[in-house]
Amino acid sequence: MGDQIQQSWKQLQEAVSTTQNITALTMAVYLVLGGLLALYLRKSTARFSKLSTR
Repeated sequence: MGDQIQQSWKQLQEAVSTTQNITALTMAVYLVLGGLLALYLRKSTARFSKLSTR
């Protein structure tokens, strides 16, 4: 079990490692997608909170 945890931890570290080359275009796409998701969540939260107060 301990070996599995260590292996999973190493995989997680490799997945979020900053040593991988991320292009500016990839970063821009991620930022735009994150922004769009945030706007969608903001609008849907506002919409459904108004519906629940009726």
